[in-house]
Amino acid sequence: GDRLDTDIAGANAASCPSLLVLTGVTDAQRLLAAGPTERPTYLSIDLGGLLVTHPEPSVDDGVARCGSWRAQVIDDRLELASADEPASDASLDALRALCASWWSHRPDAAAAPAAVTGADPTAQAVLADLGF
Repeated sequence: GDRLDTDIAGANAASCPSLLVLTGVTDAQRLLAAGPTERPTYLSIDLGGLLVTHPEPSVDDGVARCGSWRAQVIDDRLELASADEPASDASLDALRALCASWWSHRPDAAAAPAAVTGADPTAQAVLADLGF
């Protein structure tokens, strides 16, 4: 679905995996601020996400990693950094890392980070693409 408050919350209430597509009303900023009942299992740019494998971000000691991205919370600010040259789906893996980091920092709250910043020019460009 494309709505956190109906599509994703409904799937979560039914204990079903959910896929949020970013072609609708939910943008990256709203996604980060999602409460526990509105957090999707998977993210995709469009419905093509139904046909692909989704990488699962890892979180270790507050640092989330997905693909070539690393995200961490520093003083209620979320920072994104690239570990190496990002792949073609860079924005999606970056968003997965951002969500994993922020949601592990605020597991029971619906709140947005004070700021989302890029630690390097590549991260800054991806954040701009995501609307931050």
